[in-house]
This record gives sequence, C-alpha cells and structure tokens, in this order.
Amino acid sequence: MKLLLCMFIVSALSCNDDDVTSGNNGSTPIETNFSENFGSQINARFLGRVINEQKEPLEGVTISVGNTITTTDAFGIFSITNASAYEKFAYITAEKDGYIKGSRALVPSESSVNQVEIMLLEKNVVATINAGETSTVNLDNGTTVTFDGGFVSANGNTYSGTVDVILKHLDPDDENMTAMMPGMLFAQNENGNAVTLETYGMLAVELKSANGEDLQLAEGSTSQISMPLASSTTNPPSTIPLWHFDEEAGYWIEEGEATLQGNMYVGEVSHFSFWNYDFPYPSIYLCITLQDENGNLLPNTALDLYSSLLNSTGTYGYTSSNGIECGLVPANEEFTLTVPYPLCSTEPFDTNIGPFSSDTNITVTVESQDILSFTGNFLSCNGDNVTNGYVQLFIDGLSQVIPIENGNINYTVYHCNASTYSIKGVDVENNQITDLITGVIDGETIDLGAFSACITFEDSDNDGVFDTYEDLNGDNDLTNDDTDQDGIPNYLDEDDDNDGINTIDENYDGDNDPANDDIDGDGIPNYLDDNDVGIFDFEMAGIDCNPVLFDFDLMVNGIYTMPNTTYTFYQNEADAIAGSNAITTPSNYTVPFSQMITGNQMIFVKGTNTIHGFSAIATIYLYLDYIDSDQDGLTDCEEITGIDDPNTFMVATGISDPNDPDDPNIQSEYPQHGTLEVCDDNIPDGVANFDLHSMDYYFSTGILEISISYYQTEQDALFTDNPLVSPYTNTVNPETLFVRIEDADTGEIFQISTLTLVVNPLFEIPTDLSITECDGDGDDFTEFNLDSLNDQVLQGATEYTVTYHEIQADAEANVNPIPATYTNIVPGIQIIFIRVEHMETGCYNIGSVDLIVDSGC
Repeated sequence: MKLLLCMFIVSALSCNDDDVTSGNNGSTPIETNFSENFGSQINARFLGRVINEQKEPLEGVTISVGNTITTTDAFGIFSITNASAYEKFAYITAEKDGYIKGSRALVPSESSVNQVEIMLLEKNVVATINAGETSTVNLDNGTTVTFDGGFVSANGNTYSGTVDVILKHLDPDDENMTAMMPGMLFAQNENGNAVTLETYGMLAVELKSANGEDLQLAEGSTSQISMPLASSTTNPPSTIPLWHFDEEAGYWIEEGEATLQGNMYVGEVSHFSFWNYDFPYPSIYLCITLQDENGNLLPNTALDLYSSLLNSTGTYGYTSSNGIECGLVPANEEFTLTVPYPLCSTEPFDTNIGPFSSDTNITVTVESQDILSFTGNFLSCNGDNVTNGYVQLFIDGLSQVIPIENGNINYTVYHCNASTYSIKGVDVENNQITDLITGVIDGETIDLGAFSACITFEDSDNDGVFDTYEDLNGDNDLTNDDTDQDGIPNYLDEDDDNDGINTIDENYDGDNDPANDDIDGDGIPNYLDDNDVGIFDFEMAGIDCNPVLFDFDLMVNGIYTMPNTTYTFYQNEADAIAGSNAITTPSNYTVPFSQMITGNQMIFVKGTNTIHGFSAIATIYLYLDYIDSDQDGLTDCEEITGIDDPNTFMVATGISDPNDPDDPNIQSEYPQHGTLEVCDDNIPDGVANFDLHSMDYYFSTGILEISISYYQTEQDALFTDNPLVSPYTNTVNPETLFVRIEDADTGEIFQISTLTLVVNPLFEIPTDLSITECDGDGDDFTEFNLDSLNDQVLQGATEYTVTYHEIQADAEANVNPIPATYTNIVPGIQIIFIRVEHMETGCYNIGSVDLIVDSGC
C-alpha cells in the first residue's frame, strides 16, 4: 500500500518556466527562485494542537510561524494571530527537548482560522556506534542504515568518539503518518519544478555526540538507507526518486534515487534529515464544500480522502469557517471522501468523488447524524470581540477545541444523543477565562448568546500553574484531575506529583511557569512527573567471576538514556549525595566472587541534568548470573573459584572445570528431601495433580545417567513395587512420597529420598460483591473507588494482592489491571473481575464485582 498525503497542498503551484533550466540529470536541484510558487505575503491566524506518539497533549512546545513564536499550553494547544505567511504556503514548526523537530505546511486561509495537528516523535537512541568504524544500524521491521565512519560536528570539524543514532521509520500503513511527517508532500524536483508526492515510506535520522551535540556525515562520506515496502503495496516501481526535507524551507527536495531490492527500497545519501521515497504525481486543484442535508455549511470539519487506486488514506484537512477545504490531488483518479464523526462512535460518512482531469470545485452533502450547532459571541471582559482565543467544548465524554474568529462562534458537531454539554472560553490575549457554561441538549441549535471572559486566570494553590491549565483531561471539571491520586485535585495541590518538591519550586528555568520545565525531556512537565531526571533503580548482572565484572557505561548507553543528563556512579549513597569519591572506572567495576555471595551488593548512580543542574539518585543492585554450563549442580563460578555459594544446593570443594559434568566436585550424595507445591483447583478440597517428573532434575542433580522413580511407601521404593505414574493426584495434604535414585544402566540403587507434596489453598473470595455510586448527571456513567472493596474482600488477610480487571481473561492472565479510580464503560451495571493472589505461592482466585450506577440519587 502506498500513501497519498497531498493534504493542505498549495493551490496552483505552477513554476515559472522562464526561471528554470530543463534537462538536469544530476542529483542536485537547479537553482531557482522557488518561493515564487508561494504567492504574496499575507497575515493569517493558526490554532493547533501538538501531541506525542501516545496522542497525549504536549505542553511547552515552541511553535514558530514566520517570525512569530509561542508555546503550547497544558492542553497542547497554541494560538497565533497575524503570523506572516505566503498566500499559498505556510510553514509551522514545533520543537521540544527530547523530540525530533516536527512541522506542518499548508495553504493558509487569510480570512479563517487555520487548524493543524502535529505529532512529535521521541528521540530514542536505537544504537551507539563509533566514529572511524563502519557500522550498520537496524530496526525490527528491517529498516537499515549503514555508516562508513566519517562524521563532523556542527562547526564542520572532524568528530571522533561515540555516535548516538536516533532512527525513526514512518510507514505509509500507519494511520498516524500524516501527523508524524514534516511539512506536507510538496516538493521541488531536480529540475526546480513544484510537484506533489506519493510516499512509499520515510526515514528520520539524527546523529548525536556523546555530549548531545548534533553531528553530520563528513564530506565525501555516504550512508546507505534501506526501508521495507508497506505491507499492502502493489506494483512498486523498480526505481523511485529520493527526497530530503529542508527544515529551513519547509518542503522536500529531490536528491538521488533508490532501487527496489526484494521488498526493500535501497538508496544512498550524503547527509541526514528526513528522507522520503516518493513518486511525483500529476495533480489538479480540488476545492470541496461540505454541507448537511438542510444546506447548512459544515465549518471546522475534518475530512479524509481515500484513493481507490492507491488503496490508502491521508487526513485531507479541516474545512474553513465557510465549510471549504482546498488542495492538490492526483489527476484522473477516483476518491472516497470520508467525514469522520470526532465525537461519535458510529461509522463515518463516505462517498465517492472524481476522477477529475482539471481544477474542480464540488459540493458534498453529508448525511447527518445527531448534528448540533453552537452559535454565540465570545467577548473579552471589556466587551470587545475575542480575536485570540478558543472555546473548549466537552460533550459525549470528549473535548474539542473551537477556534474563535472575531468573537463569533458557529460550530457544528455530531453528538450521538448526548444530553448535556459544558463550555469554557479562553481569552489568550488578555489571560482571562469565562465561567463554566453548562446546558441541556434539547434541539439541533444552541445559542450561547454573548458571554465574556472576565475571570483572571486563578492559581488557587499558588503553585505557578493557572487553575484552568490544571484541567488535564479537558472536561471543564477541575475536581477530577489528580495526578498523584492523593485525593487532592491538582488545582488545590501544592505538590501535584507527590515527589516531595512543591510545584512552584519545579520552575527550573526561572520564568515563573513550571508548566514548561521538563528536565528529562520525556514530554511530562516536572511538576507532573515524579521522576524528573528519568533515573530509576535497576538490577544488573555481572560477567566473569574471579572477580565479577560490571560495565556501567554499557548501562548508560542502553538503560539510562535521557537527553541532557550525565550519570555518575558511587560505591555508597553518602558519596552520591556529597558528589565525592566517584567510581573512576565505571566500564570495569569489579567485585570479588566471595563478596558477591555474602549478600546483596549495590552501588548508587547519580543522574544530573546538564541544563538546570537538578540531580537524583537511584540504586543499582548487583547480582550474579547463575550459569551452570555443564548442568552438574555447581555454578561455573563455584567451579572456577572453589568457593561455595549458599544459594545453590551443591557444595564446591575444589577447583574444577565448568564444562566437564564429570569434574571432581560432583558429590556422591543426592538431595535427601524435596518439596513440590501446586495451587488448589477451583474446588477447595486440598487435592490436585502433580507433575512428579518435574523433580527428576533436582534429585538427579542433572546427571543423565541417573534414573528417578516415585513411590507411596519406602518399601515400594526399595523393591521397585508400584511405581507412581505422573501426573499424580495426592491423597492427603501434605503427602510424603519416596524417591528411588538409581543407576539408569545397572539399576544399582544409590539413595532413597523423600518428596513432600503440598497443595496451597486458594483464597475464598466473597460472593455478591458490588459498589454503588451516584450518577450526578444522569448519563449512566460515574467514577468508582475500587480500593474501597479491599477490606471487605481480604477480611484482615495481609499476604495477598488484589487487582481488578475489565474481562475475566485479563484477570486469569494477570494483565491490564484497571486503576483504583475507575469510570464504568458499560452503562447502568457493569461486571468487572477481581484477582486475589498469594504473595509467596502465587496461587490466585477469580471473583466478580458489580459496578452499579445509581441514576436516581
């Protein structure tokens, strides 16, 4: 499948042939005044949202349009008025520490608000290579990039050292590709002409030094990039042009080509940014007007185009305030136009349009379902129309942002029989908000009338974050946003993440706004992140054993990878706190084997942010990897050192060969006793099936020539009478069996041992468990505190864990536990499942709980 992403593409992008020299066969585009394609300078307004790959809003993202700069708020929203752009081309960039630079390009409307959404990609280091060495970096899907070892720093100097490789493949099959990709699929070909593109896949590559400095390929160095075809691609061309994204200009530039080798396109590049395998497409200019069945225009409405030929989709854009969206699309091709219902779970509306051989204007009538129109006039406190602001609408459990043009609201949504709504207006220009407006849906139009933003942004807890920005879930209700689940909503909580540092004190850049501080670059502001430095306790296995070797530098490259952070290791916590006596050889830290087996060994790591100087300390627990190469019951380290490890059941008595199962340390005596435990079945009778042969290895100490058999009496074991068949069902609980250990070839008996069978009971979960909560708004959904059931379930027992799950299969598999604070997803009464598990034995039982919504309270 090939993805057509001609979204928001410039109208009538024709090149001036007088300025272009044709016939260029090289890989470098001909010099031309390409900006002539963009038309005249205009001023336009932009309203957008920035999200991460989990579709969560990103706060504090720096947004640039022309020379205008702003940042996103707590909802990931930005608003820019009077930004300089071209009448046929606007370029918006989004930057935040820890993320690859994102962008969007579009044809701006001078008279309407231009809406955009940008998804930022995390800067995850997938490999660390060495300058001066040839290397290949791979992704799981087969994407590869090769390096010849030549790198330069940003100032052009030759670089030597380690190189962190950040690599992202954008698959045309991914429904989020439109939001992820930079700019739009508009390009300058090698002849200097403007073209639209059809992508077969994109690749983002960033190179960083050990200190986080940007690197590039050295002059004369090249890299080979290979990307797999999308899974449903049909008839791919044998060669395809390569295009790189110009981050300064905001469009793609043709440079070289790739060839199809198997299911991979393979090409060669001499520098890195975003690279794209695309086919340039002849196109026409299409304008689509959306209206409902009554002839009402549908403004600010998302629409998609599916290409039947390409079997692909891409978000086409949002209609303007006049219900119109325009852009370039492939000529002579049929499309399916889809209008999704962003606030509705029903199937979207779609219809076929085209093909079109020339520029076209069409009107499409959308079959409406539960259409609701909001009208009104949003005013500042002094009575002027709000020109830089937005209205947050909450309906059907989801929030949506309504752009404001000169104070007027004329917005249509699909609400799926919702009964209520809530609205809050934000006047960005004057830092004021409206009262919360709520109402009942009793028709197809709601006239909000004139309403004003006269409430200055309040900060009830004086934590430096305005109350309105602490409504993280966007439902216009501050009381149900509680990041640390301490029972105090964020807008009243001085320490929102309960990390011991008050929110106001997590303003590390000194701008009095904690919301834009994110030390570890994980997309979560420090005041909501209880792990600001991105450091955590970890267990690490050592290699070798005389002494045991630990490489902490390897851990930094693979585990502790937060940007702008240094990591220093210490032998004790006091030194870590004081920052003294650091371990000087972190890549070669050794501990004697005899010391490793005396108890838990640990060191401490201190992570320090290089920008703000903030530090945190974590513990690294060091342990032995119990390798027994010859399976003789002695670990390799025991055999090499001759030192007994009390964690193993054999006794080391001298130096021997870890690869020789017949070495002299093998003991003549075998285990005298063993225990086999299982969980009771659903009938609590203390009877269960046992796999006796699961103990063969234990009693034979791993020696293949030893035969193990099981009996109910010692006499039977001595005379090999009535051997038991596995699986065996016990007769009493506990039950003792007798184990005959003999030579497999001669039958010579070596020892009679005992085996105790234990059936561990299951916890008896009370029946008829339920919780009833009041439904305040009559929609059959409300919030439940599941932890309130724990005491009723456990009845004083302390050795059990309790988890809750939406389906029984998840409870059985112990996956997808639901949080203690949970809102039902089935109206009225919902059955969820409870798992009660013993902490030591792991035995568990499953029960059910009725969540009852009381709509009559």
